[in-house]
Amino acid sequence: MMPVGDISASRSMAVYGMDSLVAVEMRNWLVREMDATVPILDLLANICLQELSMKIVQRSKIVNPAILAGKEM
Repeated sequence: MMPVGDISASRSMAVYGMDSLVAVEMRNWLVREMDATVPILDLLANICLQELSMKIVQRSKIVNPAILAGKEM
């Protein structure tokens, strides 16, 4: 519940209050909405949001693999 302008892609989820309970909820949301299985440890890791988002996209079954390879179909 914070303004989008206050979120930085260079910060980790921990900075925004991610704990194990929130990580479980987020993992379930990612499975449901992105068809991406992301380990809770990845969500809790001290990595920036930009890197985490790439992991999520790479694991998502709804993202065209050709896009990830830098090719368009």
